[in-house]
Amino acid sequence: MTCSTRSHGSLAEVYGVSDFIVYGAKLTFVDLSGVDFYEAKMRDTSPESVYCNVQGIGDNGAVVVVPALEEEERVVTMTLPDEEMEKVKWELKNCELVTALVNGELI
Repeated sequence: MTCSTRSHGSLAEVYGVSDFIVYGAKLTFVDLSGVDFYEAKMRDTSPESVYCNVQGIGDNGAVVVVPALEEEERVVTMTLPDEEMEKVKWELKNCELVTALVNGELI
């Protein structure tokens, strides 16, 4: 996972930050971005948002990617040890990718 696409070069070249976020053998990664959850209907109504919970994650956490209501957007949920989460938050802030609230705070 990086903040830029290959066509724009590495993070070090573009933003002056590392390409490292977090990964490893004990990290569970679930990419459900190809699943069309919004086709599902309840009383003829599609969901406004989707959340997926993954059980039995690796020792170092999980990253779950699901589609957002807007076709080109994705929702990423991360469950990580505290020390790894701090690294991820730092990288996301440096890449100016943080637009969400966690516990009422802009991360």
